[in-house]
Amino acid sequence: MFKKIQILLLSLILCGCSLFPSGQSEPVSRTGFVLGTVVSVKLLENGSEKILDQVFERLTDIENHMSVNIETSDIFQLNKLGSFKVSDDTLNVLEAGLEFGDLSDGKFDISMGPIVDLWKIGTEDAHVPDPEEVKDQLQYVDYKQIMVSGNTVTIPQGAKIDLGGIAKGYAADEVSKILFENDVKRAIINLGGNIKVIGNKAEGTPYNIGIQGPEEMRNDYLGIVEVEDKTVVTSGDYERYFVEDGVKYHHIFDSTGYPFVTNVASVSVITESSMMADALSTILFLSSIEEGIALVNSLDGVECIYVTKENQLYFSSQELKNLFTLTDLEFTIQ
Repeated sequence: MFKKIQILLLSLILCGCSLFPSGQSEPVSRTGFVLGTVVSVKLLENGSEKILDQVFERLTDIENHMSVNIETSDIFQLNKLGSFKVSDDTLNVLEAGLEFGDLSDGKFDISMGPIVDLWKIGTEDAHVPDPEEVKDQLQYVDYKQIMVSGNTVTIPQGAKIDLGGIAKGYAADEVSKILFENDVKRAIINLGGNIKVIGNKAEGTPYNIGIQGPEEMRNDYLGIVEVEDKTVVTSGDYERYFVEDGVKYHHIFDSTGYPFVTNVASVSVITESSMMADALSTILFLSSIEEGIALVNSLDGVECIYVTKENQLYFSSQELKNLFTLTDLEFTIQ
């Protein structure tokens, strides 16, 4: 029986300290549903309702360009027509998706749309498809067949683009641009668990971001990591899934067209670019811990935390370990 799970992969833990100095007006915040998830934006300094209007208008604009379900969107029209002149927004995200495809040797593939459609995970119609259906749809999955000329994108017949693994990260980065332009120096952006923080807390100390545990702990966190001017994005097998005949099927597919089988419960990426973190969290989940950490260590300004199903934590560096505080002693740091 399918069970739709809507959770936040990360919790922002703001404990023990005021977020704004005495004498400063209280934060302004807004929560809404956009980009297929619950979005919360809190402006802690120099904020206003007008700025929040700009933020949510921008998020809606991005959704209207990149949704696979909105019939007037670039992606819907591209998938329908096979060739379409897309907006600059969509082009930016699509080209980044192609770059992450190369970086990951194809693990990250924005042409996975036919497989996503087949499994329907995240809907009431989620089911395990017939193996022949999977085999048939896999022939249309190959990001290298996506052609770009100016703003015109062309895909083979039967192919479908899905930017779900990267669009929220791009949106978070675009929100931070708006805040920078409006001199908002401290803020918290939460796009359904994709968290980005601007600046630091009022005392000049970092924010504490809670790293969520496996499925059975989804309303709690196993530890906190200190960050400022960073994003934290997590991918895990408990974000979206269904259970059929006692077997759990999650939404992160590998090149076989099936959910990736792994001992990893989740992986959190910490860096400055939320779009990079969004894509990398998927790539690292689809990699062994050794491969994933090696990839992270080859990139500038990127860190990661792996959580296994045996409650073990692996860090990409000692520096990151020093910024992390374990709060659940059922977990062990390796």
